[in-house]
This record gives sequence, structure tokens and C-alpha cells, in this order.
Amino acid sequence: MSVQHYLSRRKASPLTLWKKVNDLGDIIDFFKNTHKNITTNMKIIRTPKNKFAWIVTGLFQSDGYFSLIIKKNKTSKFGIDVSLILGINLTLASLPLLQQVQVYFGCGKISIDKTRKMCLFSITELSSLWHVVLPHFMLYPFFGDKQVSFIRFVQILTLLYPYNKKFKPALLLGKVIYLGYFLNPGSNRTTTEFKNLFKILNLDIEIVINSINQEHLNNITKYFKQNNTLINIYFIIGVIEGDGSFYVGLRTNRKVRFGFNITTHIYELDLLYKIKWSLNCGNTKIKSDNWCRYEVEGSKILRNLFIPIVDSIGLLGSKANNFETFKEAMNIFTKKEHLTDEGLRKLAEIVYNNTSKKGIGRKYTLEQYLQINNLST
Repeated sequence: MSVQHYLSRRKASPLTLWKKVNDLGDIIDFFKNTHKNITTNMKIIRTPKNKFAWIVTGLFQSDGYFSLIIKKNKTSKFGIDVSLILGINLTLASLPLLQQVQVYFGCGKISIDKTRKMCLFSITELSSLWHVVLPHFMLYPFFGDKQVSFIRFVQILTLLYPYNKKFKPALLLGKVIYLGYFLNPGSNRTTTEFKNLFKILNLDIEIVINSINQEHLNNITKYFKQNNTLINIYFIIGVIEGDGSFYVGLRTNRKVRFGFNITTHIYELDLLYKIKWSLNCGNTKIKSDNWCRYEVEGSKILRNLFIPIVDSIGLLGSKANNFETFKEAMNIFTKKEHLTDEGLRKLAEIVYNNTSKKGIGRKYTLEQYLQINNLST
């Protein structure tokens, strides 16, 4: 189903449609009744009916984040306030992709940082997070640690939503801070800062912990159970849009090497194994204490599997140009044109000039590579 078709089924804005939906179970029922052609059993299948929805989830799985924002507020009784954000940062070349994501959700804003050549899509309104974002990720869920973090995000959202645009009591702020301060794995927030916030609120941490209704939190968790761990290709395309890389290695002995990889945080290691099992090829490796990688090498498997898969769905972000360069180089290689001086020179010029990094990160410049291989004109 296209984004436009999906949105055309909404006869009013998302907030108007869901303004009376106040329970997680109600949200699921509402989506079942209004989008009958969308699978709602929360199983991940290879042929999903809403393809772009899975691409969105895959994209946020790789590069998206949800976080608790704690900021000073002079108008607040306690001098601080809290809010939630769902966001994703991509290079400026991925702006068309983020614009499609914004159209899909029907809310949120896009900010552009021209200095860093980055663009940010974010949703901060509690109403949009509750009525639009939550239903999407319940029907098209995350995997692994990302899903665990999102469930905690939802638990915090259920506490904050009843106080939307209202005064927030100290105990509520304490609960939210306790649950969300270390929401994201790898956060650089410190325990000292965490404890200082409770001093500002004049709260004992133990009292806050005892006041949290664990049964309520557990009831929320049950809505996110998954019965099927298969990953569909549209989800994988979303991950590729965020963390995927097609590359062409040029050796000084005139040999050409093709590869594809997905590099992500070590917390996503289980996800990379699932992608490997789903595609039935490649290797998953731990690269360091913080990073892991799924990689596939070899022109045959890339030419016969990956290129047709990505071609059949397409890319919208910054990876689209690199993928086209990858295909062009592969075409020269497949025809064995690279075995001639002219063909190898053409392949090298394509790889160096058409990729987003323009040769940055390679051991040799284009001129040096051509000279080493006696290809200079």
C-alpha cells in the first residue's frame, strides 16, 4: 500500500480520528476496524500489506531514537519540566525520505542544519505520540533492545499523557525521571545528575520507586509480545536506509571487491543475526565493544540477490546514489570490462566521483590509484 493510499483512508486528521481513544487496547481495536486490510496480529511476515509502514519501522530501528527531555523551566513550580521526543537524524541527502515519513505520520516537523548537512524529523506533541506514533509501532514493532526501550517509552507516555498541558506534580515528575532518565542504552547521562534531579524535586528515590504501579507497567508490556521473529524485506530496506552501506573496493593489484554491510551498535547484535537468517547469507561479526556488523561479500550473491531486492523496492535516502554507483560498477565488472585499462579506469572514476564521500576514507586518491595501476592518461 502506498503512502498516499494509506493516508487517503483517513477521513480526518489523525488527532481527530483518535481523540477519544484512551486505552492501548482501544487503539488496537480502532486500527483493526478502520484499517481492515492491514495485518494486526503483530506477527512479522515476509509479504506485509502495508510495505512503507515496515520501511518506517526499519528506518527508526536503525537511526531513530526516543528520549526523555529534561529542561529548566522558570515558570514551573520545581524549576524543571519533562517531555518526550521521537526523532531521527539523517544526512541532508535523505531529506526526501524524511519528508515521506512526515507525510506518512501526518505530524511532526523537519529541521535542517545546513552547517552539518543534516536533517532531523521529530515528534514531541504528546497527542501525536499517543494517537499516531504509538499505534504505528504497536502494529509494526521494533526488535530486540529497541523494542525494550520503546516499551519503557510507552510506559512513560501513559504517565504523562493525562497531564498533557496541565500541571505536573512532583511525584509524577519523579516517576517519569526514574523510568526514563537512562532510557537509551549508551546514554552519557550520569548517576550524579540523576540523583540531583530528585534533590531538586525534594523526593526520596525509594518513595518514588514504591509509588510506581508495576502491575500497570506489566499490563502495557503484554501488548507488545511478538509470536513470530521472521523479518520481512521492507523492514530490512528501512534498516539499510539508516545503517546500510554498499561499497566497491579497488585494490592496487587491479582486483575489484564488492560488498554490503549493516553496521550498528552492539545492542543490535541479535537484530543482525535475524537479518542474516532471513536473507540466508552473509556473516555477522562483533567489531568492537560498541559495534557489530552484518556483511555480505562476493559479486555473485550481491548481483543475484541484493541488487534485485533493493531495485524492486527502491531507496529514497542518501543511500540511493551510492546504490546506483554500486550497480553501475557491478555492471562493468559483470561484463568483464574492468579487465581492460579503459574499463578499469572508467569503473574507478565512477566509484570515486559518484559516491557521497567522493573518495574520502580511501587509502589512495583517484589520481594515485590510476598511477599505481598504470592507468593514468
